[in-house]
Amino acid sequence: MRRVTSPADARRAGLVSVYQEPSLIPDLDVAANLRLTRTPVEPFRHWVAELGVLDLDLGELARNVPLAVQRVLDLARALAIEPDVVLLDEMTAALPANLAEKVLQVVRKQTETGRSVIFISHRFLEISALCDRATILRDGETVGVLDIRPDVEERIVELMLGERIARSAARWSPPEGRAHTAGKTRLSVRNLRVGSKLNDVSFDLHDGEIAGVVALEGQGQDELFAALAGSVRPSSGTIELEGAAVGFSQPKDAIDRGIAYVPGDRTDALLMQRSVRENIALPFSAGLLRWGPIDMGRERGIVQSAIARLQIDTRAQGEVRRLSGGNQQKVTIARWIAADRKDHPLLRSDARHRCAHQDADLCAAAGPCRAGKSILYYTSELEEIQLVCDRAIAIFGGKVADVLPVEIADEVGTDAGRLWPRPRCESRRRHPRRHGPASGARMIGFARRQSWVIGLIVLFGVLLVVTRTIQPAYGAKDFASLTQAALPYAFAVAAQAVVVLAGGIDLSVAAMMAVTSVTVAVLMKDSSATSALYAVPLVLALGFALGSLNGILIVISRVPDIVVTLAMLYVFQGTALLILNTPGGGAAGWLKSIVVGSLPIPGVPDAVTAWIPGALIFLVAAAAVVWVPLKRSQLGLGIYAIGSSQLSAFRSGVPIHRTRILAYGIGGLFAALGGLSLTMSTGIGAPIPGPISSPASRQWCWAAWPCRAGAAGWSARSSRCSCCASCAPT
Repeated sequence: MRRVTSPADARRAGLVSVYQEPSLIPDLDVAANLRLTRTPVEPFRHWVAELGVLDLDLGELARNVPLAVQRVLDLARALAIEPDVVLLDEMTAALPANLAEKVLQVVRKQTETGRSVIFISHRFLEISALCDRATILRDGETVGVLDIRPDVEERIVELMLGERIARSAARWSPPEGRAHTAGKTRLSVRNLRVGSKLNDVSFDLHDGEIAGVVALEGQGQDELFAALAGSVRPSSGTIELEGAAVGFSQPKDAIDRGIAYVPGDRTDALLMQRSVRENIALPFSAGLLRWGPIDMGRERGIVQSAIARLQIDTRAQGEVRRLSGGNQQKVTIARWIAADRKDHPLLRSDARHRCAHQDADLCAAAGPCRAGKSILYYTSELEEIQLVCDRAIAIFGGKVADVLPVEIADEVGTDAGRLWPRPRCESRRRHPRRHGPASGARMIGFARRQSWVIGLIVLFGVLLVVTRTIQPAYGAKDFASLTQAALPYAFAVAAQAVVVLAGGIDLSVAAMMAVTSVTVAVLMKDSSATSALYAVPLVLALGFALGSLNGILIVISRVPDIVVTLAMLYVFQGTALLILNTPGGGAAGWLKSIVVGSLPIPGVPDAVTAWIPGALIFLVAAAAVVWVPLKRSQLGLGIYAIGSSQLSAFRSGVPIHRTRILAYGIGGLFAALGGLSLTMSTGIGAPIPGPISSPASRQWCWAAWPCRAGAAGWSARSSRCSCCASCAPT
């Protein structure tokens, strides 16, 4: 028997899980997500096509791909490595009918080829169509194992819900045969347009009515609910509440008018690292007491009432992210029940957590209308529309295709060929595909994905032009001075950037620069050129070790990184002062010459090379040697991944602790480069990095070069000493 300790270990053993929440790293493109899990591209493309997703762009950022398509990509990524066992957790819960059907077909083929599938679902129809046996869990325990037979459904429901089934059936009965009488119009939408997705939509929502919006993925329903909830502004059309036209510039405006929005993706609504109480109390806590402390007793009573009403399992109240998916969805509804919106709640569900017969979420959605409130409810499942709704509004192609009584809102009554065609399900692009030369397409793709680089270059050019306009005498020497002064800070930024990309922060970067600066200055003082050469890798290794020490302390102690690195700042600063308590030491001449002045380039005029200082070349070379390979390596992908979503990175097989330690170690390596560049620029080591006062002028020489007392040549124009390149330290 093999013990599995992590998702990565499980993958090596042949067991792959597809989780309820997509495990794609949102800030990486699809291709990088494949490299992260070492997934072969061609098998992945095959399974993507089999699952019904056409024309996929591997260069698209995962966060720009629709949620339903992300689930499909997760499954394709799992199948591409040909696992022995596939575990699917609520795989079809967030999928429209067309994609869910494709998933079931593909899973069935897996079992026919001898592979095993563990299929977690609340839908008995899927269980009966796909599975051989059913293991029923309740409250974290196995309460039954049954073979799938035609007459086993009621027994499964009884085991799932236990004693609650009788209470639920008495409290919530399906509105079959219920004839809703149209009363006062609460919400009226006329000729609503949102971009190119929603085109000329009109409908009314009446007092006490539950209207169901039925649509497949990407038919404009997302834009409709976003406009009604104030997340986006309509291109045209009107929204009226009780006969008065309204316009929302932000979700708060809609909430103030009594519209409550429950998104299909619960992570968009919840504070995942906060408690159940805080999440439920968030919308109404400000109203408990406008000034002064919150009445915790009253808040606790309201929250407990909402929890009891929806039967939320709060055994893991510490953080909402520890709740099951169904309980998280209940929390998103409970906050509006607790807030007791008096006007017109707008509830939306993508039907992500459905339970056979007695669905808690559907019951929660239906409940407020018994008190005269109104609900607009989205789902891709017609059977759910019949369970709780009064009317069905079918949307296709961004338009209202039909409005039907709930009794005939099924695939036969709605004319399946007209309202439910099987469209191509494509990943969403913000830019159309461009056809042309491969090099041109790559350049366009780079410009689109790395627009900040182009913006930075343009900004630098503008600043240079403005500087030359203000000070025409600004020349190559001034630019070289600026580059030399900025070099240590550039490495400090790089050190912090690596750590931030990994989701952390390091307050000890400057102190690590001081330690490495004084260390290399002491090692190089009065040493030969060969001995000085050996000192460079030694100091770089020291910086990596200091950074790794920070990472190890953070991982082992589990103390927040801001606390650990603040403490280590003082430790490293004290160490630097012990090594060299005043500026001193030395630097090899060949080392200083790298960043001081410019490097001659054969065939290039000196007037041109003067604008390419050695400090700039050193910075670019260091970035090319360290940063570029890091970004393209498996380690670099892991650093990006844990900074974007640590949970998704863990599920993708990234060793979280080791990667965090290495990220801090690489940050220390860049800090060592910064300390080395300080010594290279000044010729000495300084235990406290920063500008050093020029004794001759008593002004700050921001290039951090010390001059001998009495040295002349201070230039007010360039704010530096002309003697700095050659003077000896005081």
